[in-house]
Amino acid sequence: TYDSTPLWEGVETGPAFGRLAELLPARDQMKTILEGIEAPTLLVLGKLDYGVPHVTWEELIADLSSWTYVLLPADSHNPQTEAPERFDRELLRWMGKLSDGVF
Repeated sequence: TYDSTPLWEGVETGPAFGRLAELLPARDQMKTILEGIEAPTLLVLGKLDYGVPHVTWEELIADLSSWTYVLLPADSHNPQTEAPERFDRELLRWMGKLSDGVF
């Protein structure tokens, strides 16, 4: 629910962001795409990511049983590089479940 608009005031993103926005599917299309993924999937997000807020993903994966979702409260857009020890712990935990046949 955080409005990050003030953080972006005056920031020039260049043509890549505009092109990316053109290529991204609409929300309902994205939901359909995600529903089509049957393989066990891990999604690790940082709560402090205001560019792509976790609430956006939460709505999309809320009822997808093959997805495991982890929210890291102290990380932002790249938790795998910002806090590899926290990210790796979650990844290894998930991989252990995978190898144990939990999924």
